[in-house]
Amino acid sequence: MNDTLRIRLRNAETTDLEEQVREFSKAAVIGRSRDADLLLLDPGVSRRHAKLMPGDMGEWYVEDLHSTRGTKVNGRRLDTGEMATIGPGDLLEINPWSLLVLDENQGTTGVLLNESGQDGTIEDAVADPMLQARFEGLMDALRRTAGWTGEEELFAAMLDSLLAASDLERAMLLRIEGDETRAMSIRARRRDEERQPRGFSRTLVSAAIDREGTVRMEAHPDIAGGQSLVMSGAGEAFCRQVANDEEGVQLALYGDRVTCETDGDELVAWFDAISDLCEVALRMQRGRRAETERARFAAEMNAARAVQELLLPEADGRFEQLTWTSLAIPGLEIAGDLVDVRPVHGNLHVMLGDVTGKGTRAGLVMAGAQACADALVEEGLPPKELVERLDAWAVRNTPEMCFVTLWCGRIERDGTVHYVDAGHGLALVQRADGSIEYPEAGRRPPIGIEPMPCERTELRLEPGDALLIFSDGLIEEPGPDDPNDRYGLERVMETVERVGVDPKAIHTELVDWCGRTQFEDDLTVLVVRRDP
Repeated sequence: MNDTLRIRLRNAETTDLEEQVREFSKAAVIGRSRDADLLLLDPGVSRRHAKLMPGDMGEWYVEDLHSTRGTKVNGRRLDTGEMATIGPGDLLEINPWSLLVLDENQGTTGVLLNESGQDGTIEDAVADPMLQARFEGLMDALRRTAGWTGEEELFAAMLDSLLAASDLERAMLLRIEGDETRAMSIRARRRDEERQPRGFSRTLVSAAIDREGTVRMEAHPDIAGGQSLVMSGAGEAFCRQVANDEEGVQLALYGDRVTCETDGDELVAWFDAISDLCEVALRMQRGRRAETERARFAAEMNAARAVQELLLPEADGRFEQLTWTSLAIPGLEIAGDLVDVRPVHGNLHVMLGDVTGKGTRAGLVMAGAQACADALVEEGLPPKELVERLDAWAVRNTPEMCFVTLWCGRIERDGTVHYVDAGHGLALVQRADGSIEYPEAGRRPPIGIEPMPCERTELRLEPGDALLIFSDGLIEEPGPDDPNDRYGLERVMETVERVGVDPKAIHTELVDWCGRTQFEDDLTVLVVRRDP
């Protein structure tokens, strides 16, 4: 094998199918991080999602780097941390991106085949006329329904195909709800049968709903149920349930014919085939509509996540004797974590908060609150005045019963921390000797309830001390077995005693405890340390 790996890259969410061809001669990390070798800018991609690695014999491997949403190879999702061999023709999926491994010498894929070297007799293949007609009917039904979103058009195509390759006189798609039976679509060889349909056998329809598969009935004046067929002018009828939409509502395919001259068993097989196709097409059509709605929702969620990503500060930084590091992991739903850390007017501004609730509303409130706070920070306001002004803004502009818990502080060069804790309560101080303190002084209710003054509170970070602030996504993550067993503040403190104030180590401890890497809520951890 060649030492160079060639990949064709496409984004499934773009409509113009733009693609790139990338070549790799050494190990490469795929992810959303700026330092990734192959940068995939999408909120669904982890910062370090997967890794491409060459082997000793020219082969190539892909490894999933504990990604949140997984890596697929030829449709199979790799286990967390699993490594798989890849070669020409293999398709890697990191949603919404696809990565196709190309042939080493040209822009093609696949395995080159050799002839068997055996000769044989060649004859024309001739199909049975009736089977050919039915196959063409199926293909025509598939073509007609491929692009439609309405169920009426789907029903019409199926009924047309059913009649085209059989001796049925009439076919109907029935909707049964309680005692009411309604023909959603009718196809008949005579136009007047469609406009003024004759009767049908309710007994046959009831039997089809109670049983699996197609049921049939012949007209007979002395047999219960067969009398209705005699009165309708039909000699034989067929029926099969094709869908059970909801409680008390069924869909059934119904067909009848006047004479019974052709083989009824073959007609049953054809009736079964159309019924199966109708059932599958109906599920696919409803699935497409649901998928379209999910895609629209996902696009909105991704847009909101992209806004969140833009508002995040640099993960690591330094200001004189202070260093900071952070970890921000989006939850399964859009939430409202807001975080900011930056030097301002000779001090270090630090803020972390959370908007109540989840979804688009929480995300929009978060973005608005962060924009307002950003303007107030640039004015140079200390935490007390900043929170009071932000509180007034939130009371005026946030929806009812939507408020923000917030920890806002300013750290001076000598380690003095002036801060306001507005209902957040999720901050710890680890001293240089390893002891842990839980500051509780000066708390006030969350912002956005009603305007109220703040109490100025301060603490001091001595050399070697660290300040840890985190969102409620950490303490409220449920356990693997009991949803009421949360990680909680006590476990956070035990974790800090064990692994220190390293955001990544804290995250690893949480994952090991709960047994999953995807969380319902956003998880944000911020640490500011004063140099020893």
